[in-house]
Amino acid sequence: SAPASRPRTRSDGWSSAVSFFTLGIDHILDGPDHLLFLFVLTLAATAGGVTKKTTWLTVKLVTAFTVGHAISLCLAYFEVISIPASIVEPTISLSIVAAAALVLRGGEHDVRVWIATVVGLVHGLGFASSLGSLGIAASQRVAALAAFNVGIDVAQTFVVLALVGLLWIGYQLMDQRIEWARLAGAGVCAAFGLFWTVTRLAELAS
Repeated sequence: SAPASRPRTRSDGWSSAVSFFTLGIDHILDGPDHLLFLFVLTLAATAGGVTKKTTWLTVKLVTAFTVGHAISLCLAYFEVISIPASIVEPTISLSIVAAAALVLRGGEHDVRVWIATVVGLVHGLGFASSLGSLGIAASQRVAALAAFNVGIDVAQTFVVLALVGLLWIGYQLMDQRIEWARLAGAGVCAAFGLFWTVTRLAELAS
């Protein structure tokens, strides 16, 4: 994902936290690769219909994804681990292809919580590269990290809730025909993910 623009720094700590919270939201909404992964993750969890069971599975998967990216975001931001963006970005796009492949296989509830956690770890490294590029003052690093992370989580929660709602409406209006739309959506996401993977690997090789 492209680095986000620097928020205006103010002496007021609350205003600064709000700025980084907003930045976290913007990073999700302006990051098509992260949005597509959330989309495919939701498609995988809701195979067969939007029920209490599939909704609960969606919650578990998104929570696991959140935990994963929160851990790696913290570790990378404080330089405990360091992986070049040239490696992280192709891996993020490849995760979209892998998740879409699970949907296209047609099996119900085929994605596992631990898989979502591992993928979250990779996505967190992408989040950290954007936040780390801002050159935040040492005194604000913890607050900035917390606000940025909360902004990411709020944005992706609303995105997933909206997708689940749309899928529920689709199942009510289209019955089993929505399955074809679900598979088509996964196919489109796989194509985008594959394109991004190839182009990012080409940039790495050049």
